[in-house]
Parts: sequence; structure tokens; C-alpha cells
Amino acid sequence: LSPDEWVEQYGSDVLRMYLMFMGPFDQWGDWNDRGISGTQRFAKRSYSLIEQNGKDGTDSDSMEVMSALHKTIKKVGDDIESLQFNTALASMMELLNTLWAQETISHETLSHYTILLSPFAPHLAEELWQMLANEGLVASQSWPEYDAAYLQESTVTIAVQINGKLRGTYQFSNGVTKEEVIETVYDEPNIARWLEWQTIVKEIFIPGKILNVV
Repeated sequence: LSPDEWVEQYGSDVLRMYLMFMGPFDQWGDWNDRGISGTQRFAKRSYSLIEQNGKDGTDSDSMEVMSALHKTIKKVGDDIESLQFNTALASMMELLNTLWAQETISHETLSHYTILLSPFAPHLAEELWQMLANEGLVASQSWPEYDAAYLQESTVTIAVQINGKLRGTYQFSNGVTKEEVIETVYDEPNIARWLEWQTIVKEIFIPGKILNVV
């Protein structure tokens, strides 16, 4: 089928992204005339993001934004290498949602977002690049480098077991120590009742995952 009518109605970038988003590159996707509207909304929201934040950006971003940005840089780069364009676009959409939730966004983050967008929507990305008053073409820019420090989750979920049976899960800051977990969970009523009148033989701790009290 000729794509001309879809290009005329939605633009080549939206059609391009929809074809990428339909499924894995090496498999047939199910074409849906209504499905393309979701990709169109993504393109429009990307434009509005730059339009509304490009002139009055902040100097720095929150940890939430930095974490989301650097995870997306890695994810999109890895997925492009493996031709997983659908999951790369999905991660871009997640990043867009995070950025929309912010009151202000730095010019650097918006520029990085535009570079990440450019392989999928090259025409739109060039326009956004100019709206940000950046020099040259976005297609000529180097791919952003991610900082591994931002890839770690800020919190972890620790499963607490008593004699191998799960008795609760608790959120802690990433890097929490065994002693800190014990000090907290032993005071939890749901854990304390299973330890009452019991003799603790040992405490098995797997960092960031499990505390098993025997």
C-alpha cells in the first residue's frame, strides 16, 4: 500500500514512528488506522514540551529527571543497536511523561531529548533543535553519553523472611546495610509478632533483596 495518504494526513515523521512502534523490527505488526493517532499525540506533546519550556529553562534538574534521562539515553542507544525501535520509542514516551510533570526543565535536558528523538522523527527534531536556539543541525550532534551514577534506583524493596517464609516487603534507600534493615523491620508489628519468644540463630542478608531470619 502506498503511504502517501498517511504522510499527507499525519506527516512522514508520525508515520515513521508508528511503523517503528507497531512491534519488533523483524516481525509483522498489526496495522490499525486508529493506532497512529497515539503516535501523533506523542509528536504533538514533544513539540509542546519544547515550545513551553525551551525559553525559560532551569539551570539544573531534579534527581528524578536526571535518572530518567540517563536511563533513557542508555536504553534508546542499546535498543537502536539491536533494532528494537518499538521499545526505544516506549522509553522515549516514558521520559516525555516525566518531563511534562516538571515545573521547569533545563536547556541541556531538552537538547538531549531532541537528539534522542531525531532518529525516529528527524524533521520534527530539526525544528525543535532550532526552537531551542541551538547551532547547526541536530543530525550532526554527538549521541549523549549516559552517567552510570544515575542508572541506579534510588530505592530498593527488601523482602523479609522468617524461616524462609515471606512476612513482608519494605522500601529502603539503595545501599542500605544489613544493620539498618534489621533495626527498622524488627520494630514492625508484622515482623515482631513472628519473632516473639523465638531465638534468632542467624540473619541472612542479600543486599538490596532479602533478609531471612532463622
